[in-house]
Amino acid sequence: MKKLIKKLIKLNIKKLYVIDNNEYNIFRLKNSIDMDKYKKKIEFSLTNIENVDLLNLDFKRIKPNIVFHAAALKHVSFLESNIRQAVLTNVIGTYNTILSAVNNQTKYFVHISTDKAADPKNVLGYTKILSEYVCHNFKDTKMKIGIVRFGNVFNSYGSVAETFKSRILNVKKIKLSSPNVERYFMSIDEATNLIISTLELISENKNLKRCRTFICDMGTPIKIK
Repeated sequence: MKKLIKKLIKLNIKKLYVIDNNEYNIFRLKNSIDMDKYKKKIEFSLTNIENVDLLNLDFKRIKPNIVFHAAALKHVSFLESNIRQAVLTNVIGTYNTILSAVNNQTKYFVHISTDKAADPKNVLGYTKILSEYVCHNFKDTKMKIGIVRFGNVFNSYGSVAETFKSRILNVKKIKLSSPNVERYFMSIDEATNLIISTLELISENKNLKRCRTFICDMGTPIKIK
């Protein structure tokens, strides 16, 4: 999450490590950051979370105090026809990441989930609720875990707003499944602040359980029309 990284890098942290399996994403991120100013504070690693051995090597070298786990496949229609890859990335990938964190003495782990994990009705929802169960399976370790459920982050990379914008600019019609369809939306800034707030809650409140799920009050749903 580009916005989260840009916010974290300005905080009083020793070092920020970004792990991604997409070299183009890393390229774009580096180009959006003042690397002359922050080159000693940020480091990038091209690693796939589906490979637990390589991932553990990264964690063994880095020894992170805090891990933000944002890697996931999230497109509903795409995942319906790619179930195996959805499970591999969203479930097994989460297990590999949290296992590597535990094995390397990470103190705090923030897992980004989705509101579709509540009463799931599609592959995305099912794989994300399973990823939450994976996190709860580590509740007896010394690491404190915060799970944060998001709604739709408006204008984020790959969001429906990107599709709408493309069709509008190309003078094409926008098709809705129903004129009454509604969705909860939050801004990218709200999403970023929610992630950091989750870290603050699990690190500062000693009375919280080792693994806790946080859900944002997103107000009232908005009609897509």
